[in-house]
Amino acid sequence: MIKVMNFECFSEQGIRENNEDYLLPHVLEQQQRVFVLCDGMGGHGHGEVASQTVCESIYAFLSSQIDSESYEFTEDAMQQALDFAIEELIKVDMFVEEGRRMGTTLVVVLLNQFDVLVGHVGDSRCYMFDKDWNKIFCTQDHSEVAEAVRRGFITEQEAFNHPKKNIITRSVQAGKQTEIEANVLRNVSNGYSLLLCTDGVSDALHDTEMEALLFRPTTSERLSGVKEECALKSRDNFSAILIQMLQDEISPEPTKKVILPAEERKQEEIKDHKLGTYCKHCGTEMMAGAKFCPCCGKNILQPKAIKETLLEEDKYWDLGLIKVKKPASIQWKVPKIRWPFGIIVILVLLNGFLFYKMNHLSDKQGRDFTLTNYKYEEKNRQIQVLNNAMKNLKQENELLRKNVKVLTDSIIKLNGNEKLQ
Repeated sequence: MIKVMNFECFSEQGIRENNEDYLLPHVLEQQQRVFVLCDGMGGHGHGEVASQTVCESIYAFLSSQIDSESYEFTEDAMQQALDFAIEELIKVDMFVEEGRRMGTTLVVVLLNQFDVLVGHVGDSRCYMFDKDWNKIFCTQDHSEVAEAVRRGFITEQEAFNHPKKNIITRSVQAGKQTEIEANVLRNVSNGYSLLLCTDGVSDALHDTEMEALLFRPTTSERLSGVKEECALKSRDNFSAILIQMLQDEISPEPTKKVILPAEERKQEEIKDHKLGTYCKHCGTEMMAGAKFCPCCGKNILQPKAIKETLLEEDKYWDLGLIKVKKPASIQWKVPKIRWPFGIIVILVLLNGFLFYKMNHLSDKQGRDFTLTNYKYEEKNRQIQVLNNAMKNLKQENELLRKNVKVLTDSIIKLNGNEKLQ
């Protein structure tokens, strides 16, 4: 029977005006087997009411189903609990703005005899770590960014820094039927741990940071380290439940894959999308057109895809800067002279450009020289005019001096005649 060996939890308001996270239980009870955590959607009004209502409803519904120690939780019971919570949420839905209803995310963990049942809606997560605090399982967020990662269009690191990573595609809302995604975790050993957390934790800490913070002696120290780091980095409410498990029985079933129902459904989705490419590094099957492997994070290009790419390129003449499609009659027959031909074309274009620039420069220099000569001649003409004016002025001045001298002599003669008389 899987039992709880150690338990710790916290729910912090952070930098927000109110705390819209809610979790149960707050204190570990004897033979505790139900754990629920919710994150109210603030943009949909009364997020704190929605998270508390759904959390308490699901916790009460599932706890009431335990009629004996041997009772086994099922996916149907989990879905029934969610349907019951939605009915309870409708009763308290006070948000009257048109087109918006109270809502919350959800993650729930149920302990069975030989396995753990994990269900979630939205981007609240559940991690499972081995005894050395290595991550061996994590739920997949219901968001567009997480879907892009699953299809290999972006990497985990790009998703962590994506501005739209908190836009979710599935949530628990009043008056809206929602399906919970369930995962069965088998082969749980002594010392394995579960971490339930809201996006305030997962958005603040990388998985590797989380592993490092949890690698501490006691459960309280582990969770206090996570809380202190989130207080520095998180921009939202942040809440978490840490459960360290004890398994005192050996499963009679043979070893199976850790993730079963949800993984099988994803494999069906893969077939529906007609996936056909494989990561050449780790062998993971990928969506057609994917650029990165979500498993190893490396570029993916199957040898078959490489061959098809080369055959496709043979349909075009590569001129360096542009590609020209070959006529159908000579495709596959033209020798591969793409780059030499492209280099020749570039050299011809460069030569023409330089020739144009040189001619343009020569014309400009000729125009500048003609203009300079014109300006020089104009200045010489103006200087000549000034010289002529000065010469004329000197002549007039000389004539004036002569006239003054004649006039002076006349005056002197007149004065002498008057004295004689």
